[in-house]
Amino acid sequence: MMSTGLNLVMTVIGFAVSTMFIVFVCTRLICARIQLRASRRAFPTASRSDLSVLERGIHGLEPVIVASFPTKKFGDQYFSSGQDIQIN
Repeated sequence: MMSTGLNLVMTVIGFAVSTMFIVFVCTRLICARIQLRASRRAFPTASRSDLSVLERGIHGLEPVIVASFPTKKFGDQYFSSGQDIQIN
């Protein structure tokens, strides 16, 4: 059986590690935001396409890019093949 003192030490260590992880994640987010602002100031004449790599993480992909993804319909020959039927 573990003593009360050892339980307290393990709790404090767990709390410290959790706190350090949260501080690490927040620091990474703040540094990324500062870097993004600095890169925007460094290229004042850049067009939107030049900054699209930096802004993709914030705004996501543009609808035009998503619409250009290749898609398959369920009526295609690949889905209607009789050879792909599973037998239980």
